[in-house]
Amino acid sequence: MNVINGVQEQTSTQDIVLLSRKDVCQLLRIGSHKVSELFHRDDFPAIKVGRQYWVAQDSLKQYLSSRKIIG
Repeated sequence: MNVINGVQEQTSTQDIVLLSRKDVCQLLRIGSHKVSELFHRDDFPAIKVGRQYWVAQDSLKQYLSSRKIIG
């Protein structure tokens, strides 16, 4: 637990939900090739662990909310 300016901030790795490429495919309803392209973008908040890419669920939500919707 961190205390910043008298406010307690609790951070825990249990609160972080990581999504795999397959998870992102299912959530966004797009193919694995497009998700691979997305994970390799410089502005996408992907995390590489070993040979696999992951994205935190909160980071994905934030990324998507900052994008323009076409349609």
